[in-house]
Amino acid sequence: MAIKFAVNGQAVECESADDAAAILTAMGGVKKRPIGRPAKRGRVAERAVMLPNVRALLLTLKEFHPNEVSMPNLAMRLNKSPKSLPPIITALGNWARKARLDPRNLVVRKTRLDKGKPVSAYVITEEGIDVIQKELSNNP
Repeated sequence: MAIKFAVNGQAVECESADDAAAILTAMGGVKKRPIGRPAKRGRVAERAVMLPNVRALLLTLKEFHPNEVSMPNLAMRLNKSPKSLPPIITALGNWARKARLDPRNLVVRKTRLDKGKPVSAYVITEEGIDVIQKELSNNP
């Protein structure tokens, strides 16, 4: 079976894969395509922009401070599904890292049992309250 391919715009036909490999090596090989996204040169630092869902999460946790809020109660207060909260928590972590903050110092996650099942509960820290107040004063 004949193998057909192009090298540097020239059509080549070979009888076997070994012949094709020999021709490719003789013609200078094949340029490998880079894997993944290309590196950005002169990358500008991204400005941390707090998403509305993250802001609502922090404000809700601030209302309940110093008490912890369970995942179902937090979802109900935010008018969201409990399954939509993990992406919001992830967005909080992304925003905190871009703002050069440690997300673990803003909100603490605790696990407790509710009717025999483990349920996540969140509580905002004092640093988290300071951050949300600064953010609200900068962007009302």
